[in-house]
Amino acid sequence: MEIKQKKRDEIASEFKWNLDALIPGEADWSRRMKEMNTSIETLAAYQGKLTSADALLNFFTAYDKASEEMSKLYVYANMKSHENTAAAAPQTMAAKADRLATQFYAAIAFVNPEIIALDNDAIQRFLSEEPKLVLYRHSLENLLRQKAHVLSTEIETILANMEEVASSAEKIFDMLHDADMRFGQITDADGNTVEITHGRFIPLMESPDRRVRKDAFTTYYDSFGKLKNTLAAALSSSVTKDVFMAQTRRYESSRAAALAADHIPLAVYDNLIAVVHEFLPVLHRYMRLRKQALGVDKLHMYDIYTPIVKVVDAKISYDEAKVKLAESLSALGPDYITAMQAGMNSGWVDVYENEGKQSGAYAWGSYGGHPYVLMNYEGTLGDAFTLAHEMGHAMHSYYTWENQPYVYGGYSIFLAEVASTVNETLMMEHMLANSNDKALRAYLINEYLEQFRGTVFRQTMFAEFE
Repeated sequence: MEIKQKKRDEIASEFKWNLDALIPGEADWSRRMKEMNTSIETLAAYQGKLTSADALLNFFTAYDKASEEMSKLYVYANMKSHENTAAAAPQTMAAKADRLATQFYAAIAFVNPEIIALDNDAIQRFLSEEPKLVLYRHSLENLLRQKAHVLSTEIETILANMEEVASSAEKIFDMLHDADMRFGQITDADGNTVEITHGRFIPLMESPDRRVRKDAFTTYYDSFGKLKNTLAAALSSSVTKDVFMAQTRRYESSRAAALAADHIPLAVYDNLIAVVHEFLPVLHRYMRLRKQALGVDKLHMYDIYTPIVKVVDAKISYDEAKVKLAESLSALGPDYITAMQAGMNSGWVDVYENEGKQSGAYAWGSYGGHPYVLMNYEGTLGDAFTLAHEMGHAMHSYYTWENQPYVYGGYSIFLAEVASTVNETLMMEHMLANSNDKALRAYLINEYLEQFRGTVFRQTMFAEFE
């Protein structure tokens, strides 16, 4: 039997997200894209005029409205492209949205330099003259904090116009990774011929059959190995971009530039690396335990994901995962559960993998709409925890957008993973507390250990590598 990847139109509509809730169709998107040109001209007309409280408030009001619309157009186009990264039409839409966003930010590149040119006394005077400006106090203070890194209007405009070029390495990698790469086939433990995909890779790596794990690992990474020079060039280009931007904005390093926007001291990063290094012996102890439990002479990368305890039937359908998640998060209150369930049942989530679909999982969306979650659900216990994780992000966005004005409708990456990992932990604790099956509990504890390895140690390893 040959197991192949489904095409987009073979996935039932109930398991696809409903992007019409954000923008009602591509025709409406095209019309609104054209209308954005007028909004861009309106904002650009404020150049040289941000010299009074009224002018500043009027600009911020117009900017918030236009920026919210730009965000919707950009998110819609890119999520359409993620449905099938090999399809030409949605890729064209995403490229048009990227270009319009570049024009949008280039048109308002004058704003930060003009505000920075005002002294603090003038800002405080504006705030006292116009009470409605108080909404933007934190935003203004945050900008003034970064005064040393705001450049002239001319240079800011050039940098904004460079954004499409600056993001080229990432776009090239994404298209290579999600649209063009093919990983071949292997034979699974039941004798089926299985096409390797991003979504199937980890489930195959969890197989108790070491031959299957090795074949999946070798087949998958051989495909990357054949492109190592292209991938290295893309990484080098991305690093070069980071260095250029950091030096141009007068930061001491790319690391300092990356942390500055969220006001994170370098010492926080250094401390994270140091503490994880201190506890590496715990990780190494776990790896020795894994090697012993699996009974292998040498632990390979293809031995990292498979359970070290007797495999139980831990398959969990998407519908079962939704029920389990609601039970697990009951401590967060009925309003949270009701809103989350309503979202999962009304087009928030794109559930299953299809040919060309963006790999992995994420939560995204735009202020003024509702959050969306992309999954590549394969029915594993890990997938259920991924759903918990991404719905944590989605609900974080949902409550932020419900309770904050647009100017504060986002949250920093420094905080983003709190809601998601709390959801995973609550789900794990609930499942452990409600099972007397020793085999299942052992399996869950193994999964818990893997969450620590993957979330704490591996993510820190990525940060240290960068």
